[in-house]
Amino acid sequence: IVSPPDVIAPLAIARRLGLPHRILVVLEGEGLANDATALILYRFAVMAVSTGAFSLSSAAGSFVAIVICELLFGIAVGWLSLRLRQWAGDPRVEITLSLLTPYLAFWVPEHAGGSGVLATVVAGLYVSWNGPLLISAATRLQGIFFWDFATWLIEGVLFLIVGFETRALVEASKSLPVHDIISAIAITTVIVIVARFIWVFPGAYLPRLLSKRIRAREEPPPWRGIAIVGFTGIRGVVSLAAALPDLGTGGKGSGAGEGKGAGADAGDGSGRGNTMVLTLARWVNKPSVEDMAPYNPDAGLRAHVVGDVLMMCRVRLNRHVHACRVLIEQPKGYGLGMAAVRASEMFRVLPADRGGRPIDDAWVGVPVHYDLTAHKH
Repeated sequence: IVSPPDVIAPLAIARRLGLPHRILVVLEGEGLANDATALILYRFAVMAVSTGAFSLSSAAGSFVAIVICELLFGIAVGWLSLRLRQWAGDPRVEITLSLLTPYLAFWVPEHAGGSGVLATVVAGLYVSWNGPLLISAATRLQGIFFWDFATWLIEGVLFLIVGFETRALVEASKSLPVHDIISAIAITTVIVIVARFIWVFPGAYLPRLLSKRIRAREEPPPWRGIAIVGFTGIRGVVSLAAALPDLGTGGKGSGAGEGKGAGADAGDGSGRGNTMVLTLARWVNKPSVEDMAPYNPDAGLRAHVVGDVLMMCRVRLNRHVHACRVLIEQPKGYGLGMAAVRASEMFRVLPADRGGRPIDDAWVGVPVHYDLTAHKH
């Protein structure tokens, strides 16, 4: 969650400092690309931990397939958006279509199991590259003012959410030893900062050492500029997006994970909190295939689907599960998530513990695997 840099916070500051335009473009570009890959890989990581199974070849193949499909879908959405805006010919309608375009580009891939971020980025790049050829000057002029205001409003809301989460973080961390929180923050922050510089400097100079064409075309960047890019690898908004299912759910057993995530963000400048680490459920009596059968979704049965669901649930001391919500559902569209939530009424798992003492009503991660290939509808 703390791996991708946040583009919002550093750009908001860098624009006021008058940094070179090239640095701003690099920061914005890497932020967009890293957001997409980080969210996809995060989903793979959580699913691997929850199911206890991981195949590098399968995960790599799925990752490549998701990236290619989102690239193609983003281009298609951008092409369709420009044609519709050209056909509309009204600045107000065109701006409305431009506002709806990223939602369309994001929703379909996200619903299909991808991240949606990469498709949204590609659609935006396609529109920005080809828009001046198809969009009138009057629409572009009005769009500049509209999107400048929208960007300012979104950035303000994000910083406001960060402030609200800080209070929840402080309350959740009171039950933990201070030295544990400080050490976790320090270790995570050092790893994030060192890894950033290990990547940035070779990434800037190695291509020029290996390619004569690049050396002839571009002068090597000054080390000061690269150092600025390294120091502006602030974490925050992407961590917030990755942890959106956890917002406001900082249960009694989640303080350590929240402190570590917030510390990494605060340590390099953003102050984001609530990166929850869930304890996986320890089953008292794991439900059998026959137990789950009454809850199997009709859409999944008809498609003979195989999939996984990871829920976060509260567990009482009597081992009963309640307040479950779906964290990850693969594949989507077959009702697996809602079926798992309904079936949770019969789940019996051990509560989370701290130092060997059970914690009442704490959050745990409950993985559910579905294999409906042999079921008849």
